[in-house]
Amino acid sequence: VLCDGRPEGKMQILDNFVLRTCSLITDARINIYVQQEVIKKLNLLLDKIPRDARKKILSTKEMLLVMSEMGRTILDAGDYDTQVAITEALCRMVSEKQRGALASQWFPMEFVSAAFKGIKDSEFET
Repeated sequence: VLCDGRPEGKMQILDNFVLRTCSLITDARINIYVQQEVIKKLNLLLDKIPRDARKKILSTKEMLLVMSEMGRTILDAGDYDTQVAITEALCRMVSEKQRGALASQWFPMEFVSAAFKGIKDSEFET
């Protein structure tokens, strides 16, 4: 309700929970069904966030580390829906230009990094 009611509410939720939420997504001890629900909620939160909010997401070292973990989780998830949802979250968290710089840090395999860099915001279908 807080999230849907006002943009300020969405930003407060993001500020306080995005790091924790992303950590749940990458924690192998968490049940995959719980992870999938967490990813869905994260993507709903990230939907249509303003540009300045994206910059704020990248402002901490902890967040950069957990985003790298999310990239590795895509490769290890073993579930297509989870992989797609994590890809969507990463695309929503950073701009297209930032993805180009961060993809090589997130994905150790060059062909995966190149494919991720090739995602265009204008063509990205959630």
